[in-house]
Amino acid sequence: MSALLGAAVSIFAFSLPLSIAAMNVSAGLLSALWFFSRKRRGAPPWWSSIHPASYSLALYLCAGLVACLFGIDPDNSFKSVSKEFHKLWMLLLLPLALRGCRWQPVLFFLGLGFSAAAVIGIHQALFVKSDFVWTRAHAFVHPVTYGEQMAVACLGAFCLMSSRSLPKSWRRIAAGLLLLLGTALWFSQTRGAFLGLGAGLFAIGLMDRRLRRWAFAGLLVALLLWLGWELLGKERSFFTAYKQYGFELGNQQLHRLVFWKVALNAFLDHPWTGVGPGNYPAVFPRYFQGTLQGQSVWGSAHNLFLHQAAERGLLGLAALVGVLTSLTLSSWRAALSRRPLALWAFGALSAFLVMNLSEVAWQTEQVATLIIFVWALGQNDKA
Repeated sequence: MSALLGAAVSIFAFSLPLSIAAMNVSAGLLSALWFFSRKRRGAPPWWSSIHPASYSLALYLCAGLVACLFGIDPDNSFKSVSKEFHKLWMLLLLPLALRGCRWQPVLFFLGLGFSAAAVIGIHQALFVKSDFVWTRAHAFVHPVTYGEQMAVACLGAFCLMSSRSLPKSWRRIAAGLLLLLGTALWFSQTRGAFLGLGAGLFAIGLMDRRLRRWAFAGLLVALLLWLGWELLGKERSFFTAYKQYGFELGNQQLHRLVFWKVALNAFLDHPWTGVGPGNYPAVFPRYFQGTLQGQSVWGSAHNLFLHQAAERGLLGLAALVGVLTSLTLSSWRAALSRRPLALWAFGALSAFLVMNLSEVAWQTEQVATLIIFVWALGQNDKA
């Protein structure tokens, strides 16, 4: 049964970067196998995976349910809040599943999945026609989601490449994977992912003196690549947009200021429980009349914390901060061991916090599940 559990974890790891449907199917298979393994007394009980982050996430879920009840459209909100059950499921399941697994097959299949996504994305950028200089690499997900996934994966490849505890063959494979994933990230044209990658490298460098030089060198390379993209990106370049429009509303790169203002005004009008999960688009026209890039309604504030404040109020925002703080602090404590997967988890959480300053990655199942998966790897680091 343990071999079957290990195979199911590997399938889950492979599908994670590629398909949310396949990821959930494999998670269901993993849950079923754990249940039958538990019946045979071959698996630890589910409560053994409870962590302070689990309590924080449960409180966050409760705060979301309260926001549903007092929001402007409870029916719509209850549909949206179901995603939080998915996160809690992953936070309980993945530490259990990884506890008895050999880490080598899991990392191999995770790297294989990321490699497939990277190759597909690079092919899209080079050979699929677009109105831009190139099509944004995205594989089977949104380009922003894709960029965030690639940034997290780059941090993992960097930690494995730099680890002295791993065989040279693993480190060479990790170095090649880092080059492939970095190329895919560049072609995704995702600014938040670039910034997150920089934050993650900085965090890793702070934790391990031996890696500090390499982490800061990687940070410099990431900055140079970002500047290169800015100079070549034309329509999506901030420099080009500023030159054409300055600080006028027509500048697409400054539209986030409108999204943030809408979220802030919605929060001020509903400070305690917000307008309800999923209701930001419904109230958008109340606070902004006009069109941005041809759209009169936008579904995201492009800042997780402002978005959550608008939809869940102070209660939901405080609960969210509690979840992210718990995950980050536990990953930091694990990273004190200087083991590669624990360092990756701390770097990934640091990157995730920065990404959410310009996006709502916590509300994207594939990115949130990837972060929980990497966090669980760090808590069970055997590399």
